[in-house]
Amino acid sequence: MRTFSDLSGNGMGAAFVKQAYLEATLDAVEFTASVRVDGNFNASLQGTFVGTFKLERSLDNGVTFDPITALGEEISFTTEVNESFYEPEPQALYRWKCSAYTSGSATARIGK
Repeated sequence: MRTFSDLSGNGMGAAFVKQAYLEATLDAVEFTASVRVDGNFNASLQGTFVGTFKLERSLDNGVTFDPITALGEEISFTTEVNESFYEPEPQALYRWKCSAYTSGSATARIGK
């Protein structure tokens, strides 16, 4: 079951219009909706789950998504995580993907 929250601008003024927020509960092999981010942002997974999750990025308006990499290797998460990222491309979309699922549920979040 997926639940989504998608809020743009959190009442903090015009300087934060590009602020984006996404939160979803993943409990199967699936992916969240995507959210446009640029600049500094945070991505986190919380909950009690057994599964593999990847943060994915699209630069073609969501036609294709590629997993985030480090030194050319895909990054995957199997435990709770709270990481900060920087995105220089203003058109970038991000989403969480559950690529392998055994049990439990994870709250996946992307936000400022």
